[in-house]
Amino acid sequence: MSYCLPESYASYVADPAVRTAVEHILGSRSLEVPDTLGWDQLPDFHAAVLAAHQVRCDYASAVQGLWDAVWERVVSEDLEAWSIAEAAHWYGLGFDAKSLWQNEVFARAYTRGDSWIGLGVCLDLREVRLCLWFGNEKDEDLAAGLLSQDDWDPELDEDYGYWSKKDLARIEGGCVPLKRLKTAAAGALLAITE
Repeated sequence: MSYCLPESYASYVADPAVRTAVEHILGSRSLEVPDTLGWDQLPDFHAAVLAAHQVRCDYASAVQGLWDAVWERVVSEDLEAWSIAEAAHWYGLGFDAKSLWQNEVFARAYTRGDSWIGLGVCLDLREVRLCLWFGNEKDEDLAAGLLSQDDWDPELDEDYGYWSKKDLARIEGGCVPLKRLKTAAAGALLAITE
């Protein structure tokens, strides 16, 4: 089973020229029409600007789609989901397309009893990785030693908790294989909720 990325983002990943154009347009504070542009080229300029924003919006949809494909199926009913506003405050992240593009992470948060659980997905140019935080109100790490070292790096990241190992899910031909990510997610949730 795999997750196929939206065509615009798959092109961005695969083609360095597309990446350069998109990054230039999205990185410009004030994008002005080049002086050398002819009137007949103006529609192409506007189409390129729209396409760059489409890549970013498709990225935001893809990273949430990946989260749904991996984490949604293993989240149990005894986990109380936080609202978008609560999760944004805790993570210090926005959930708009620009914020997701800049941070490269989509993460949701849950409460279970006195503990907090954060479950995330990171999508970059090469691969998809998972992140997981399991702690309490004092931000004490409760996941140490519980996660499979075959699937998870043992070092705690202060911002996102634990990361799945690199190269579990590399982007191949515009798609991401999900089997190892799903195994890592299911095993991690089982380990921290038992």
